[in-house]
Amino acid sequence: MCRRAFAQNHEIRTPLVGVIGVADILLTKPGMAPDLREQLDVIHMSGKALLSLVNNILDLSRMDARMLTLDKRVRRPFQHVRQRF
Repeated sequence: MCRRAFAQNHEIRTPLVGVIGVADILLTKPGMAPDLREQLDVIHMSGKALLSLVNNILDLSRMDARMLTLDKRVRRPFQHVRQRF
């Protein structure tokens, strides 16, 4: 029951996306002190890594609750690109 509730709850992502977005905006500002830019880079990279982890947990919860299925078709992206050119 708890897993199913977690799989349906995306509110955990919203504040994290906000932190990543603010860090993104601040990183575009010119004239920032190098140590501050480095700290913002850490916030940005850590936020993205944590968001990826949260997304994976949500996907696993959905799979466990049988709310998400895997697409088992074989993909060949390079073959598709070669056909285009």
